[in-house]
Amino acid sequence: MSASPLADVLGLVDELRDRLAAQGPAERPLGGETLLERLDGAIAARRTRDRLLPSRLFADPAWDVLLGLYRNQLLGRGSGVDDACRASALPTPTVLRWVGVLEREGLIVPVAGAEPGAVGLSTRAAQAVEAYLAALSPRSRSRTAVSAV
Repeated sequence: MSASPLADVLGLVDELRDRLAAQGPAERPLGGETLLERLDGAIAARRTRDRLLPSRLFADPAWDVLLGLYRNQLLGRGSGVDDACRASALPTPTVLRWVGVLEREGLIVPVAGAEPGAVGLSTRAAQAVEAYLAALSPRSRSRTAVSAV
């Protein structure tokens, strides 16, 4: 037992900080689920919408590319255009066009020390995606709501 309750609390805070630091960003808790689970839920909701309604009405390729690249970064996966295509489920010409736009906007940056053409989210873009995911309530994307359609 330590000399004071404050020392006990500070010790617990240090222990919690160390445990959180040891977790990768994908395992970071976010309202009862991990950041990766929240991201996968957001991506699944977009794909469900595309199956239920004509996807051409809701095209948002820039967002799909950002989400795909963010997911790859969380998982420590590749970040080339081919990886962005797979992660975003978009055709290569569309991804190439939007990667250029997102680079000009400062949302995607070249990855230093990686293969030529490798890109990743800028700090600003990663923070924006994390803030978006944090704002999503697990209740706002209930899986049971989709089955009712």
